[in-house]
Amino acid sequence: MTSNHVWPAHFPNDCPSPPHECRSGVYYRLVADGSMPKEVEFLPHAERPGYVPSRGKGAHCSDCALSVFDSIESALNFVAARPAISAKQPVPIRANGEGVIHADELHYIGHFLWWLPFGTTFFEVYMGVSHA
Repeated sequence: MTSNHVWPAHFPNDCPSPPHECRSGVYYRLVADGSMPKEVEFLPHAERPGYVPSRGKGAHCSDCALSVFDSIESALNFVAARPAISAKQPVPIRANGEGVIHADELHYIGHFLWWLPFGTTFFEVYMGVSHA
């Protein structure tokens, strides 16, 4: 399914890049405490307090996306390869066609980048808040 979205003003031009494919299904987000995830853990880097763009002027497109995985196994393999984040745990977050999800397998198999349109937050999606 494809859709037209209104993207937040801090997104760079042409971010996310077409095609704008809306996917549904369960993805997994790595958080510090799987039993009590905090709202800040569902913020893309560009929306976190103290964010400083690392690549020139303004936010990079990937900094505006949330990093998610297509399976618990992919998330756990990612954690196992990175001792600095060994305490992180995957929690499910259901995509119901909100935003755009692109595979990021150039960096890691099973890793996806997810952008949401203006007016919706990832924590609301995680908590099941509907904007329909």
